[in-house]
Amino acid sequence: MPTLLRRGWLALAFGLLLAAVSPAGAQTTVPAADAAKFMGSWALTFAEGPQGPFNVTATVTADNGQTAAEVSSDFDPTPIKVKSIAKAGDNLVLNYTAGPDGTFAIKLTLTPDTGDKVKSKLEVGDGQFSMDGAGTKKK
Repeated sequence: MPTLLRRGWLALAFGLLLAAVSPAGAQTTVPAADAAKFMGSWALTFAEGPQGPFNVTATVTADNGQTAAEVSSDFDPTPIKVKSIAKAGDNLVLNYTAGPDGTFAIKLTLTPDTGDKVKSKLEVGDGQFSMDGAGTKKK
């Protein structure tokens, strides 16, 4: 087999292998019924931010049968529409961009806790730093 053809087959096989072992791409929508326990507005507190403690509000709603969400914080008080929402086990994962130029990739994971509480994890800059928090459902 000519070298160029062999390299093409190797590249194709490697690509198929990566596709087979990589997790499925993040869903941009989750059926509202699958996120029912997260519906509502959540007051989240992160005590260990690089600039001190701060608060985040995550509002999860149903929109045409799909899950939608907006996030605001002490740093970005104007609600930001979440572009990618996924389920990972029992967790709801919200991916969005924030910051002055909208250049900070943020992954906010909500994990059910007891009653109307959630545990939360905020990852910034594709894992450059992360922090754990907790939240309660706003009444």
